[in-house]
Amino acid sequence: MAGLCGNYNGNTKDEFIKVDMKRTTNVNEFGNSWKVGRSCPNEPPLKDPCLTAGNVAQVAKKKCQLLKQQPFAVCHNSVVQDAGFIKDCEFDVCACNNHPTSCLCEEFDAYSTSCSLVGIPITWKNLPQFSECRKYPHCGIQSLNIS
Repeated sequence: MAGLCGNYNGNTKDEFIKVDMKRTTNVNEFGNSWKVGRSCPNEPPLKDPCLTAGNVAQVAKKKCQLLKQQPFAVCHNSVVQDAGFIKDCEFDVCACNNHPTSCLCEEFDAYSTSCSLVGIPITWKNLPQFSECRKYPHCGIQSLNIS
């Protein structure tokens, strides 16, 4: 089984199977292979916004590392960090143009939501290192009670 949604076999390292059933690690090559009708142009390679973000790139690298620390660390064995949260955080914060703090807080929310989905609710906005996020409302699941 293959497609744009991956193969849903529990292995996140083999999701990019092209229409010819060959594996790739290039997201554009993967997406372009599944186009229906060749009249649409191929997507150009995605550029890393941190290469041109200046000071924001340094802030993104430093702040996104907070995902490795408490209170998020209690969830690391349940939500695999190499699922890309740190790299995604840096990329998104750099791409956020005039609102990097807003995007940073959304990344913390996303990780917190992923933790809640596996039964580990995290309270983080009340901690001093996240004070800048208090003005942004939480959009995800605060906690998930499966009982």
